[in-house]
Amino acid sequence: MNRRETLWQDAIGAWLRFWFELPSLATLACLRIGVGIIVFYSLFIYSFDLTSHLGPEGWGRLDVLRLVDPVAWPFSLFDWVDALWWLWTVHFVAMLIAGAFTLGIVPSLTGLLSLLFYLSYGH
Repeated sequence: MNRRETLWQDAIGAWLRFWFELPSLATLACLRIGVGIIVFYSLFIYSFDLTSHLGPEGWGRLDVLRLVDPVAWPFSLFDWVDALWWLWTVHFVAMLIAGAFTLGIVPSLTGLLSLLFYLSYGH
């Protein structure tokens, strides 16, 4: 075998190892903690102006947004929020779930719920 074929086989082997070998649990834990911290921080920053952004009479009122773009993303947990106490309750639960994901408490469930909440803030 010549050097070019060996280099090609090494490159393909590295590619396959990257995608198909299981990473160590420490690597996955570091990724989970990093993503959890970013999600928790983002939700925490929303706390400073939550009612202006997501409140019933805030900038993103659902009836106005539907008129502007009727084919927009059709789902957000905040579509059903009609009182400020309910808004703050949902926000606190979202932060609690993001914190549980960061700490590793049932990460498969809390990760999915964190994603659902996080996407709801954006939509």
